[in-house]
Parts: sequence; C-alpha cells; structure tokens
Amino acid sequence: MLLAIASDDAAKVWINDTLAWQDTGLSAWKLDEGFRKVYFKQGFNTLLVRIEQGPGVCHWSVLLCPPDL
Repeated sequence: MLLAIASDDAAKVWINDTLAWQDTGLSAWKLDEGFRKVYFKQGFNTLLVRIEQGPGVCHWSVLLCPPDL
C-alpha cells in the first residue's frame, strides 16, 4: 500500500512497529510531503504517530493511496 504522509513540523510514523516515515525540523504541511510504500498484514495493524509541534496549530495527515499511483 502507498501512503502519503505529511506534518507541519517534526514527526515520525510507525506501521506495525516499523518506522515508515520521519520528518525533522520545522516545515509547512504539504499533502504530498512524503510517499512511502508499506505492507499491511491481514487483520488489524497498528499506526503510531509522534509529532513535535512548534508554535501554532498542528497539521498532519496519513492518506492511503490507491495501488495504481
């Protein structure tokens, strides 16, 4: 599965205890900031997001993309 991951500041995303994406420092949120191919197991999967937020409102997203992108 392809994920589009974005955050407006530093963040990490783990899928099933595997680091899938990392962003460091302060940055603006952009929907297409990072694409990662990840593998999900059948049934339940875990998603853990850690965000370091600077001043202002926090923005982040994880978008599941169709496999044909």
